[in-house]
Amino acid sequence: MTSHPEAASFQVPAGMVMVRKSFQLRLTPLQTEVIEEKQNELLLQRAAKSRYTPDEYDSYWAREHAFFWLFCRDGGLPYVDYLPGRYYTYLRLLDVLEENVNCESGGFGEIGCGSGMALCLLAERGVTGEGLDGSAAAIDFLEDLADFFRQRVIARLGSGYRTNYPDRYFACTFNLGVLEHLDQERQVAMLREMARIAKERVIIFVPNCNTSIYKTMDAMERRTMPAEQVFASHEPAQEIDLESVCQLAGMAVLDRGAIHIAPPADIPAEYLTERSLHFFRSLPNFEASSCSERVEKWRTVERGLPKAITEEFGWFKYAVCAAQ
Repeated sequence: MTSHPEAASFQVPAGMVMVRKSFQLRLTPLQTEVIEEKQNELLLQRAAKSRYTPDEYDSYWAREHAFFWLFCRDGGLPYVDYLPGRYYTYLRLLDVLEENVNCESGGFGEIGCGSGMALCLLAERGVTGEGLDGSAAAIDFLEDLADFFRQRVIARLGSGYRTNYPDRYFACTFNLGVLEHLDQERQVAMLREMARIAKERVIIFVPNCNTSIYKTMDAMERRTMPAEQVFASHEPAQEIDLESVCQLAGMAVLDRGAIHIAPPADIPAEYLTERSLHFFRSLPNFEASSCSERVEKWRTVERGLPKAITEEFGWFKYAVCAAQ
């Protein structure tokens, strides 16, 4: 993918922009102070509750929890108004799950569930799901988020390499944004475990690192946030060959694609290619008066695009694998 430096940056009309990550929010000095205090409070509560020494992953999730607490719990915002771009990502993830798995054949297991957004949205649809994560602070956040959505979500602290679930326990196991933080040996180990505990499908989502959206958001995160607050061990991600790593784990890839084509507000020229610039300029313009309307309009646009196009330009690519 060659850059297109002679092009101007691409700017999204204001009525179409969706914030996806907390670092995109413009904070006042007081809000920054409140978030730092809440993050420390959450970490101290976790340490006191379980005699657990928080690590850098816990620090990240406690900070995300603190943002949620400030804007949603204390501020009263619906989640879709807080981070509409994130909400949109997970609705598209659910689209992929429902297209590939018979929801009546069993539940879903998210291995590396983080805050559990996917599980909360599944629960809203009456679909059973369970989560597992290696960060206690992530599980704390998940429990608070599930309560906010008024849903019952089961999640526990544990290892994605040895989950302790029985064989074929879930209809499908999945995760988003996990494998890129692991070396290949651990990627394969996690995928083998996810295949062991799934009856039908294993579905993996990872960043599409060569896309203009990913490059823009990654650069923005590193430019905006102090290094210690970027996700733990998060080096610039390398493109993962999902088909190869799934095959190394003994799974056949049945389908692949990508989700999330809604771009950030501004994509600098250095991250555009001739093809990506043409693609973004070809997207329909619309105005949406609310974040929920914006989410649904982007979702409608994306679902109407050819799969080859979303696979080329979507932020997160995925592979659908046969579990057994």
